[in-house]
Amino acid sequence: MTFKQGFKYFAVALAGGGIGALMGVLFAPASGRETRRMLSRRMDETREDLVKGGERLVGQIVERAEERIKDVGRRIA
Repeated sequence: MTFKQGFKYFAVALAGGGIGALMGVLFAPASGRETRRMLSRRMDETREDLVKGGERLVGQIVERAEERIKDVGRRIA
């Protein structure tokens, strides 16, 4: 998976979470207190998903950078 593809999936997940939260608020049959609790829970879940996705993306970037550094080292030696 390329960096651009990973970023695209990350952006789609973010947009999907935002749209889902908005739809939940607009069509919620629950009371305001229950809706706020639900939104808070979903925001926490979305934040965790974004952090995990970001960590995976950073890990992939680090792996590729290390591979390229090793490749350059082999070419120099």
